[in-house]
Amino acid sequence: MVLWSVTGLYGQDFSINASSSKTTVSLEEVFRITFSVDESGVDIAPPNFDHFIVVGGPYSSQSYQNINGRSSMRISLSYDLVARELGTFTIGPAKGKKGRREVESNVLTVEVKERARLS
Repeated sequence: MVLWSVTGLYGQDFSINASSSKTTVSLEEVFRITFSVDESGVDIAPPNFDHFIVVGGPYSSQSYQNINGRSSMRISLSYDLVARELGTFTIGPAKGKKGRREVESNVLTVEVKERARLS
């Protein structure tokens, strides 16, 4: 398990958003899961990727924006995955912790189908 620590700006409340590049994939098809937080100083622990193989990552990215004196930031942690088997699977929540505050991301559902065959 990788625990990723994000440090930087300021803020009180935070949430983690989980997203997937695809919700339906075929066996052997690579897709990306991303966990994003709009707060600094958050330790992000990704979920177990049961039914999937991590083929890339973790990749991290940061963006900072200041518009008319209002600052915002987004920090993302991504993994490239490949399914191990056919079916519909739930990827559990990532967990984030900052100080005493702990939150969980949303869960994701990914459907894995057989690869289309060319005739």
